[in-house]
Amino acid sequence: MSTRSVFRHERWTLEPDREPDAEATTYAMECAVCEASSEAGEDFADPQSWVLEHSGRNPSHHSYREIITRPWRTWRHAARVRWGFDVGDVVWDEGVRRRGVVTVRNGGSVRLTGDSAQEWVAGAESVATYPTDLDPDCPAGAVAVLVGPREVQLDDRVRVQGRVYEVREIQPMIGTCRILSLLGHGDWTMTRPRIVYRLHTQLATS
Repeated sequence: MSTRSVFRHERWTLEPDREPDAEATTYAMECAVCEASSEAGEDFADPQSWVLEHSGRNPSHHSYREIITRPWRTWRHAARVRWGFDVGDVVWDEGVRRRGVVTVRNGGSVRLTGDSAQEWVAGAESVATYPTDLDPDCPAGAVAVLVGPREVQLDDRVRVQGRVYEVREIQPMIGTCRILSLLGHGDWTMTRPRIVYRLHTQLATS
């Protein structure tokens, strides 16, 4: 018996994550003498203040390191285009590497709305329907669907602050909101319709 491996060469791009739900860029300072460090934060003024205070307490500590934590993401070229989508469908726009809900389809273009209510126009040739392996966040065997707080299900995957988490517990509705317990994240309040990833096995019960 022999084993054969098949490799496919593809082109990927690495770039800073500027999506609306990307993690924030944070700054910190570290003393190069004793390796003590400030708290990481989005405002660089706080680490700078820490450096001055640390130098005041330790007059012989003059050297420091700046630590920047910046979110990055990858995306793959050569979209696999699929047709047949309609208004209300969730699709992947390879042109901007973002998922969105189709709100208007007009000839060769579509208008899309994302999770953060941002809108943009995409060429129909750059749009792929789910399931697709072009979306780096989509788990294998899942599709992207738009659901409200009342329709979310256990095992759905939701993107929060640039990461995808699995819904493990669902609490009763509080007005128009619902608190979800996310694996690896904790409690998170769903306040409006969101795009979630849902496994094919769950669609029959949706």
